[in-house]
Amino acid sequence: AINPGNSGGPLLNLDGEVIGVNSQINSESGVSSGIGFAVPSNLAQRVALTLIAEGTVEYSFIGIQSLPVDLDLMNAFELPNNLRGVAVLAIFEGMPAADAGVQGLSNTGVDIITAIDDTPVADFDELIGYLAINTVPGDTVTLTIYRDDEFVEIPVTLTERPNSTANADDTEPEDEPAEDEAPESDTEDSDTDDEGEEETEEDTDLE
Repeated sequence: AINPGNSGGPLLNLDGEVIGVNSQINSESGVSSGIGFAVPSNLAQRVALTLIAEGTVEYSFIGIQSLPVDLDLMNAFELPNNLRGVAVLAIFEGMPAADAGVQGLSNTGVDIITAIDDTPVADFDELIGYLAINTVPGDTVTLTIYRDDEFVEIPVTLTERPNSTANADDTEPEDEPAEDEAPESDTEDSDTDDEGEEETEEDTDLE
């Protein structure tokens, strides 16, 4: 259980090993009953060591706006039923994905990121987690992308994540389809939230 005052403290396994740093709890009752969240210990260690050595921490940025690979998307583009990954809704001009040749959603197709450096990613959270734990700005990663019924590998050199929403908003997405260009589906428009990530009716995300 995560009790009041536990946030910032260690999360231990049964062997007494630190596996995370408690951060928050989602509780419908307002007491210590619900779903607890923690920062993974390997990420916390990397951040702490970087802060000690450099005073600041920069996170890697790809420069995409994403969609979940759901049934509507699969039907619209006739994707394989077992395909899992991150659908690229739009790319941002001048950002790593755009420079590398990743393509945004169009009326003829969609790029699906299925792996990064040969590590499968089933959704946006796994992509973000890999970037945060395993990369720093300036690193080059290889994205495995499902495009036009085949898998392609695209190297992408990462940059620093914008420091504020204003910086992210100043970068306009390329190739974001107009309403009359998008394939027919139940997909709805969405707006970017203040953190640069999106939680909307369509779970659109920015990275």
